[in-house]
Amino acid sequence: MSREWTIEDALRIQQGKISQFYRQGEVWVADITGGIGHEYGSDTDPSKKRPVVILSNNQEASTQIVAICTTKAKYQYDDNAIYVPLPEGKGVTDSYALITHIRTLDTSRFLKYIGRVSDKKLIQMRKILMKITRVD
Repeated sequence: MSREWTIEDALRIQQGKISQFYRQGEVWVADITGGIGHEYGSDTDPSKKRPVVILSNNQEASTQIVAICTTKAKYQYDDNAIYVPLPEGKGVTDSYALITHIRTLDTSRFLKYIGRVSDKKLIQMRKILMKITRVD
């Protein structure tokens, strides 16, 4: 599981040892411009800024693997989408994390920290990832 922020984390950021930690399960608004075809962020997708959930577990990496989020209600019946309630007052609405729409994003695309998913939701996301990436 992801751990909570500590005083040591803040000190490392202040000292310039790292620019930012990114934790598995965090939700950020990200610029996802550059998709092709049916990918989120393509020319057919009018919103190029969307919430994403960090799936990778490499806190200091300059790129992170994320699941793109959508508010489309049709995903409530999708076994590969997880409902993500988002905090009020952050300029975003509750969404579905589309685990089949994972991308690697440079952290410079992360625009605004929103919050984090519960440990229960993160476990659900991991299970779906294991299912869809299973290699025999």
